[in-house]
Amino acid sequence: MAQLGGKYDQLLWLQFTNTHVTVATMCVGVYEYLITLDDEVQLVWNKRVNAPTMLLIASRIVMVLGPLMNCLPLLSIGRWCRVRALVSLPMHLACMVITRLFSALRVYALWKGTKIRWMCIPIVLARAVVPVATTIFSAVHATYGSTMITSTISVCVEVANLSPGANRNTLLLAQQRHSSRCARAHPDVGQVTAARVAYEGSEAELISGDACASGWHDIFLGQVFNTILQSMPMVLIQRFMLNIRQLDRVTEIGEDSWSAELSSVGSIDFRVPSHFLGNIGEPLDCGHDGEGGFDGDSESRIVEDVSDDVVGGRIFE
Repeated sequence: MAQLGGKYDQLLWLQFTNTHVTVATMCVGVYEYLITLDDEVQLVWNKRVNAPTMLLIASRIVMVLGPLMNCLPLLSIGRWCRVRALVSLPMHLACMVITRLFSALRVYALWKGTKIRWMCIPIVLARAVVPVATTIFSAVHATYGSTMITSTISVCVEVANLSPGANRNTLLLAQQRHSSRCARAHPDVGQVTAARVAYEGSEAELISGDACASGWHDIFLGQVFNTILQSMPMVLIQRFMLNIRQLDRVTEIGEDSWSAELSSVGSIDFRVPSHFLGNIGEPLDCGHDGEGGFDGDSESRIVEDVSDDVVGGRIFE
């Protein structure tokens, strides 16, 4: 029994970690949004809005709302599990779409001027179509339930890609087989207890051994990594787009030469061409003196740097 108590302690610690990671990602998203709100106003809303700027705005919205949806409370009723999953679904889909669109945008900039970009961009976009389609199909055909692992830990269970009736029977069968394996693996547990499982409003009694708690270790650990992997891409994407250096006052020749030079594959000084991304970013440590955030001295210095780059000199300091 001491060994069993240790397993429950580990489960409680993992649940504690999962909860705090979820709250931490939400705090990171809110903090990142607040400290860059001034840059968003200066570099997006004071400029002409185009498709890339909308992508930036969407990434910032999902960066805040996505983790917030993950912080919704989990109640031990199957109907709430379904509501929680469907509410979080749009944010999950938006995260996948924004990530793939941003990847396609970078592919376009990297291979600009070459025919290979027309082969790479469809491949990148296809990587968004497949998971989005399968996720929607899974959500439509899913049956949701919740089970109490301990008196304080509730877990949602999902079975998809079958008819609703078969989903429910499969969920029951899977839980029963899992309980039987746990009971056989831990004969010293003694009398098994009944766990109440809810299926979209209807409840069913299910025999579950106390030792089954050990089987949920990987589930909670996976939730921790899943929370991080779903939240951090939006933070990185919007920060990358905000930090792109854009030049508002350069000649057309200088701009074209600069873009062609920096768009070469393998260049460590790569910058996305401003005619594609639009005026959506500049170094966050730059001031915002005047329109575009440059004063006379900084403008002349940048134009000089671009001129040096055209003849093979330095890019930026």
